[in-house]
Amino acid sequence: MALSRLLFMAAKMAATNPAVRKEVQKAAEKSYTKAKPYIKKANENLKEAVNEAAKQSPPKENISKFMGAFVASIKKKIDKN
Repeated sequence: MALSRLLFMAAKMAATNPAVRKEVQKAAEKSYTKAKPYIKKANENLKEAVNEAAKQSPPKENISKFMGAFVASIKKKIDKN
């Protein structure tokens, strides 16, 4: 309880302090810039997994079979990396 209250007070102080907000914004921009290529690659992998699963079993025909193929495709991509 006390820890959550301290965190809430710290967040409130950071939100009201313009200098702290500016530093938080800079940190967020740096984090996003570093994470962007990984996010893009993960998005591409998901698209490929969906397309592979849809080729094996179209989702309109049998959604359960499609989901099984989708999960298998994702597992294959994870094991590959």
